[in-house]
Amino acid sequence: MAHEGAAPRAPRGGAGGAAPRGRGRGAAAGAGGERGPRPEGGAPRAPPAPGTSLYVGNLSWYVSWQDLKDAFTAHGATYADVKYHPDGRSKGWGIVRFTTADEARAALAGE
Repeated sequence: MAHEGAAPRAPRGGAGGAAPRGRGRGAAAGAGGERGPRPEGGAPRAPPAPGTSLYVGNLSWYVSWQDLKDAFTAHGATYADVKYHPDGRSKGWGIVRFTTADEARAALAGE
């Protein structure tokens, strides 16, 4: 519930909404740590299974979480997050998560 006079929070990026340009967060779990934010009215998300996350570096400053997720969709990507500095500049890296470690390995191998 928002306090009177408080600015509304911008939606986080994800499968259901677009992140504001330059300040995008993550697809499913956002930037709230490994457990992620609570889904609408639900319990906190479980941490990802070991071996299902890939670090993706050397990203263009203009790559959004959606661009990153789209690049790995063929391999079963379920989550993508590009990391940002507090001033909104991209850090040039992100995380992509998959349902299984086998999907992550196939994406890494480019299969």
